[in-house]
Amino acid sequence: FSNAVIGLIATSEATKAKIVGLDKEKLAKEAELVAHNKTVAEKYLKEANEVLKSCGCRFSIRTPEDFSRRGASPVIDLGFELLGIDIDGKKFGDILSESDKRCLAFSLFIAKLNTDETKLKDKIIVLDDPFTSLDDNRQDNTIFQIKKLENKCAQVIVLCHYSQPMAELANDF
Repeated sequence: FSNAVIGLIATSEATKAKIVGLDKEKLAKEAELVAHNKTVAEKYLKEANEVLKSCGCRFSIRTPEDFSRRGASPVIDLGFELLGIDIDGKKFGDILSESDKRCLAFSLFIAKLNTDETKLKDKIIVLDDPFTSLDDNRQDNTIFQIKKLENKCAQVIVLCHYSQPMAELANDF
């Protein structure tokens, strides 16, 4: 073989070794990402479940056992528990009342805001009609959560059609 061919073979072998090393590094980084996502999800879902519980919801979000991948992004398939019974997340929307759905969305929003409170002090939060379909107890809890946000954010703007909860919010200003 000529020196050129021998050089190409050596380069090829070095490249194969480098690919094996990069594959190992990629697997380690993916495992690190899964562990990080699980930690963040547990904190986030714990916070969301606390808000749901304070709203009087009888369901909770179950922390997933597995974090799968679809394409290049990690995916969390949430499960739910209703009165101690596991419910498939795909069927859960058919079980909830409109009020429960709004509480779920609100609790996830609040949990997301609270996962990194250091960034909140510069944020302006806009809530569009957060009291729709809520009974008095859930309205009171939503008001409580909004009041907690007021102390953490630069500004909270609430748009609403209902005068009673808006009057309660306005009393504190």
